[in-house]
This record gives sequence, C-alpha cells and structure tokens, in this order.
Amino acid sequence: SGKGGFLKGVCEVLAFLCGAVLFVFLSTCLSFPQIRLYMYLGIAFGGLLYLKSWHRILDFLKKVCYNVFIIKYFLPFQNKVRSKRQQRKQIKKEKLQAKRLLKMKNFREKRKRSTAKEVKRK
Repeated sequence: SGKGGFLKGVCEVLAFLCGAVLFVFLSTCLSFPQIRLYMYLGIAFGGLLYLKSWHRILDFLKKVCYNVFIIKYFLPFQNKVRSKRQQRKQIKKEKLQAKRLLKMKNFREKRKRSTAKEVKRK
C-alpha cells in the first residue's frame, strides 16, 4: 500500500468489473459459443498486458481523479470549513479576552472601593 494505495485498488477493481461486464455483454449480444481456446489465450494476453502496462494507466487515472475531485471539489470545501472554524475560534478567543478584561476591571474597581473605604475609616 502507500500513498494512494486505496484509490489505486478501487480503480483496479472497477476496471476489472467493467471488463467482466463488457465480456458478458458481448458474449450475450453476439451469441458466443462455449468458452474456446482463443478465449483462454485472450485472458492470458490480457493478464500479461495488465502486468506490463495497466498500472501506468491506473496511475494516470488516479492523477486525473485526484486533480478533478480532490483539488476541484474537496479542497475548496475543506478550506471553507477550516476558515469558518478559524473564525469561530477567533470569536471565542475575543470573547474570552473581553471576559478577562471585564474581570480585571471589576477587580480594580472593587480594590479602589475597598481602599477608599479604608481611607475614610482612618
């Protein structure tokens, strides 16, 4: 596995499913006879072709999928969510800071009042 291993596996499975559906469709439409030797040779040749070049095609498709879906659709959505989250954090931070300032102001006023009372007593 590795970077993009899951996406590569999904693309491989989808490619094999498309090939299987195409084979069944053509064999039904064209009324193929029972499986013959040339069909086995075609399967073996397809397997060899897969081992030699199919991974390159899938890598290309993976890059296309990444560029289309991830960069075009997912990242802008993620950035919007992230910016909203940052805005909420900033608002929360500002409210907390205002609360602290208010506490400090109240504390100073109480201290002034208490010192003023002490001065009056003397």
